[in-house]
Amino acid sequence: MKSYKTYDEQVDLLLRRGMLIEDRAVAAKTLARVNYYRLSGYWYPFRVKCEDGRADDFYPGTRFNDVVVGRPLHSVRSLCESSVSI
Repeated sequence: MKSYKTYDEQVDLLLRRGMLIEDRAVAAKTLARVNYYRLSGYWYPFRVKCEDGRADDFYPGTRFNDVVVGRPLHSVRSLCESSVSI
């Protein structure tokens, strides 16, 4: 089992893996609100491809803000779809 990490430790982990984070406080608040596991699905395509699938490291130039941009659009789309009755 993986050990618990604070939001600041999660930000540090992303930085070590090569993600560019412009504002640590915003990244930590986003992780607190959305959570690391849920966001990991959004940054999966930004992880370096390897023989076994994807490495933990990110492609050079991957920015936290670019990864989380798609998430609000997904939430709005889900809300719209759930409120439309056929």
